[in-house]
Amino acid sequence: PNTSISPNSPKADLTYVSSPASDTSNQIANPIQYPNNLYPPIEPYRHGHLDVGDGHKIYYERCGNPDGIPAIFLHGGPGAGCDARSRAFFDPAFYDIVAFDQRGAGRS
Repeated sequence: PNTSISPNSPKADLTYVSSPASDTSNQIANPIQYPNNLYPPIEPYRHGHLDVGDGHKIYYERCGNPDGIPAIFLHGGPGAGCDARSRAFFDPAFYDIVAFDQRGAGRS
């Protein structure tokens, strides 16, 4: 079969595709600077491990307003976990921030 691309083939719309981050783009020496206008650091008012069955437990923490609107934070992965920065994305006076480490990641 002919696998060549015709010059008349439609082109992919790459408007919303970012360039890959790699050593060639110098991301290790000059990492992306995230915004620094997040909420101030806070500590969890509750944390622990939740039994999810089959001998597995996941770490969770709750921060902010215990009577606030729940906001679930899902960290990136694989292998990452929630941390102090995870708590800073939400207004702690308004939200009950619930963060957890996925199974096999972070403190889980």
